[in-house]
Amino acid sequence: MKKLLDLRYYLLEIAISLILVILVVLCFSQVVARYVLRTSLSWSEELVRYLLLWFGMLTAGYCFKLKAHIALVFVFKKLPFLFRKIINIFIFAVLNIIFLVMIIWGFKYAYMGKDIYSSTINLPMVFVYAAIPVGGGIMLYYNIINFYTSFLKNKKYGDTFNSD
Repeated sequence: MKKLLDLRYYLLEIAISLILVILVVLCFSQVVARYVLRTSLSWSEELVRYLLLWFGMLTAGYCFKLKAHIALVFVFKKLPFLFRKIINIFIFAVLNIIFLVMIIWGFKYAYMGKDIYSSTINLPMVFVYAAIPVGGGIMLYYNIINFYTSFLKNKKYGDTFNSD
């Protein structure tokens, strides 16, 4: 019960939901402004683009939390148990390398955008580019958690990305 009331546990879900609501409201407002008011909201298109980047990166991290990424489970389950363990360790290592590269280069890229501002809403691009290392960090975190809970705690482990 305490976990249900803990807001930190749902922080990622709340952020994704909030961004989705803002995206829907902005897109709907843009359509109404164009077709009913015969004018265009110049800033909404740019803001939607930036929010969509954040939405994609946070949602990818959330998919790692739920172990909801696509996998060829029907082929994987036909393999011998030892081979499945080796493949899972390899996948875990490769994903961690990819996420670390995302984090490192994402920070460098975000830092380069500290003096650059968006054209319409005058937003520092560091906030836009920060979605890359934040998303990479969330994916790395949940990949490590999933590996630990599924592999290191369970001796009969064989399916990293299968939640059942």
